[in-house]
Amino acid sequence: MTRNAAILAMVCVTLTLATAGCGEGQEIESVGFIMGVGIDEAENGRIRAWVQSAIPSAKPSESAKEESWLASAEGATVWEALRNVGAKSGKVLFLAHVRSLIIGERFARSGLKDLLDVLARVGEFRAKSWVVVTSDPVDRILGVQSPQASIAASYINALMRNAGQLAVAPRSTVLSVIAATEEAGLQPVIARAKLVPQMSPQEETPIGRRPEGKGPTSGPNREGGAAGGGAASEPGGAGGSSGADSQAPSSDAIELSGAAAFRADKMMGWLSPEDTAMLLIVKNAGGEYSFIHDLPRGRGTVAVSILSCRASFDLPKPIPTSVDAFRGARVVIRIRGEVDIRELASDESFSSLDEIEALNRGLSKQVEQRIRALVAVSQDQYGTDLLGMGEAFRQRISVQRWERDIAPRWHEVFRTLEIEPEARLEVRRRGMTVGSPKPRA
Repeated sequence: MTRNAAILAMVCVTLTLATAGCGEGQEIESVGFIMGVGIDEAENGRIRAWVQSAIPSAKPSESAKEESWLASAEGATVWEALRNVGAKSGKVLFLAHVRSLIIGERFARSGLKDLLDVLARVGEFRAKSWVVVTSDPVDRILGVQSPQASIAASYINALMRNAGQLAVAPRSTVLSVIAATEEAGLQPVIARAKLVPQMSPQEETPIGRRPEGKGPTSGPNREGGAAGGGAASEPGGAGGSSGADSQAPSSDAIELSGAAAFRADKMMGWLSPEDTAMLLIVKNAGGEYSFIHDLPRGRGTVAVSILSCRASFDLPKPIPTSVDAFRGARVVIRIRGEVDIRELASDESFSSLDEIEALNRGLSKQVEQRIRALVAVSQDQYGTDLLGMGEAFRQRISVQRWERDIAPRWHEVFRTLEIEPEARLEVRRRGMTVGSPKPRA
């Protein structure tokens, strides 16, 4: 390196260090590390924001005991509400450690555009933060303390990590929501968080059993209605909140169950847990989905888990390239998977290949029926491509034609498609208590 080059390098380093940042640095003791953020629309039409920050313990013996500071404020806009919360804090609020973003239903139905714009402009905000929508008061959600995590934002973070494995809710992040709102053929679907009472051991219901007096979850009285649910049947309204700063811990627990369905940035309604599980299967985002299958002629039930599953779209050939050509086009959703039997509440032993194949057909038919219900919700009730079918077509159409002709009218086009599910599930393991299947009769 020449002498001039060395001098130039030193000057560049000096200038970089001299101009880094817009203000004075902050001591670690003066920074408030935000773990959770809540946003909702207040009853007066203004925006209310909450922040939940961790309070580190000065004593090593109390390091396992997490404490938090929760405050809220209103503003005419999202940014003003967040800024007004910061005015209540004795520390500089820092968004790089946010684990969970909780959005109230009223705000979600009005549109997420302003919120996403603010988050995209905050350089330190974690794009992989989890996002949930709730119909319950946001302050009560953030006030929940669990034996597993005393800070609600950390509690939701743990629940979301487990949600994908159990196929109970989509693993929605800020990044995935922003990406989905920008593409006509890929609509946001955000996990639903709801408050449930803490149950005593005497009140808990064994897994796979139905509470006495309750019907099956797939019946007309399931949460959200027979077709996947509207908000009218939801207790608690549209997620209004008292707006006061809440410090008292809630006696409730948080449950992830179902999802909020969106069209672009506006929430259209709720998906039931069953519809959500089918959506995760169709989008190859499901984990171990378990359900109970009623055997024909009242012979009992069998509980199974889908452990390995693959979904694909069989698109029409040739691929339509105009709005008129799309109308009435037939798309087949092919599902291929393997299941394990978890519980057999029947005298059947499935000891022959004929019995096993009959069970395979019954399980496949049940999944097909549930996917048809999801398609009806997506096409007829909400009119939004929750399945991500437009993205599959977009990849096979020129960019110019898709952006100019198809994308602006995709929701209208999607409702005209003839969508038919075709499932083929096969029992892989029947259990260790029965012998090898007998040959066909």
